[in-house]
Parts: sequence; C-alpha cells; structure tokens
Amino acid sequence: LDLADPRQIGSLTVSGQVQEKFLCRNSYLYPELNKYRRSYYYKNTCQQNNGYFSSEMIYAKDIKFLRDAKEDHVLTRPRYADVAVIAAPNVELITQLSGQAPTKAMLEKILRERIIQLLRAFKQAQVTCLILGAFGCERAQNDPAQVARIFKQCLLSLEFKNSFAEVYFDILNNKYALQAFEREFNN
Repeated sequence: LDLADPRQIGSLTVSGQVQEKFLCRNSYLYPELNKYRRSYYYKNTCQQNNGYFSSEMIYAKDIKFLRDAKEDHVLTRPRYADVAVIAAPNVELITQLSGQAPTKAMLEKILRERIIQLLRAFKQAQVTCLILGAFGCERAQNDPAQVARIFKQCLLSLEFKNSFAEVYFDILNNKYALQAFEREFNN
C-alpha cells in the first residue's frame, strides 16, 4: 500500500521522510505512477471532493525493487511487488473546506469502502503477503484507533478471513498510530 497525497506523484514536493518517497527511491514505482498523472493525480487536484478525494485506485503490478529497506545496498536479486495507491479522506482539508470537522460516521463509511476496495484488489491479484500502513493517520489526520479497528474488522470478515497469509502494518515515525494498531491487533 502506497500512502501518499493523491494530488502529487511520488510526494516529491513534501519535506521529510514520506513512505512514498522511500518506495519511489528504491524501485521503479515513480515511472509507473507517472502514467496516472492525468487520470488520477490531476483529477484529484481538480476535484478534491471536499477533501474526501476520489475513490479510484491505482494498482501497479510487479514493481521492481532494487534496494533493501535500509537503503544501504542494492539487492543482489531484485524483488517484485504489487503496489496499490488509494486516497484516504483528509480530515484537515475537509475541515478547512467545509468549516467543520467531518463526522465519525462519514469517515467510517469512506474508510471502510476504500479499505475493502484495497483488500479486494489484493485478493483478486492473489497477493498473499500484504504490507499496509496507517491509512491516512498522519498528514490526513484520520484517527488511528478508528482506522486500525476498520482494518481488523475487514481482515477478519468472511470475505477476507483466510485470503492473506501475512499482513504487516509498516508504520514509521508515528508512535500514536503504532500504539493504536498494536492495541487493536494484539487483542
């Protein structure tokens, strides 16, 4: 799962260590995302849907990765992974554009729909090992406890219960989100 701003390819203009920058630096993901600059990124820039953005998703198959997670050397054999890109609702932008914070119920609905859409894409592609993240819990300011609960409910639902052999949540530099996911998944 590539968690990024749905208006910028590769999060190249965002300062700091953003997950998408890491993915793009270590793979051929950026050229693949660039193919969607008009149909996905430009669309989300022009039609921000009051901060909820589009529910469209990019699903990039067999992206070649060249460096390891520590970025200290090139892999002896490249690895390949499917990467999905889908926008989380942006609580800060929704509040800014509408003048009021979105309701928990509306966020729940949008987050659940997009998480299910994401999991269905991985299931259809027969991916068995998922590396996910705290979907919109940093810059988009979604509640980590809510996102973790929705992920757990969806993963344990009849539709997905035995679909994935391994599921990892790669949560970097966000102790609050990491704690929320640990609490949810360790119960």
